[in-house]
Amino acid sequence: MSEIRHDTIVGHIKQYIPPLTNGDNNWDEGFNCKVIAESEVSDNMVRIRLHMLGTEREEDWTRVEGTSDWQILYHALAGWNIVSATPLGSTSRDYSFGENENLKVFDDAGAGAIVNKFEIYGFQGSNPHTAGWYTKVIAYFNPINVTLQKVGP
Repeated sequence: MSEIRHDTIVGHIKQYIPPLTNGDNNWDEGFNCKVIAESEVSDNMVRIRLHMLGTEREEDWTRVEGTSDWQILYHALAGWNIVSATPLGSTSRDYSFGENENLKVFDDAGAGAIVNKFEIYGFQGSNPHTAGWYTKVIAYFNPINVTLQKVGP
């Protein structure tokens, strides 16, 4: 029987500022947003990334949207294969920002979620001109438990 090993990837914090994709950089009366955190195993690596979409509810339909590059959190050592990792998958939240609202915190993801907290930033103080440079998501990823199996004899 092959040798088994267990590792834990400590919790990780990742921030993402999506680019401006429509309109000006002014949220005017507020905006709706969706944030998604993802984790996966690919090519013997554990990776994470973030996605954020923000859409203004009126005026000129300012929009930010984008997905961060995958970030490698863990790479199995030579001679070992990742058999499983938990938790993996995605966690998401939707929120509707009011005028001049700066921060919304979600820390209710529950057991098995890949993140334990999202911080979503909208306005900077009373400044609505924040789309594409300040509006962002910060995700606090939970620890990930990895099971590895030794390759070969």
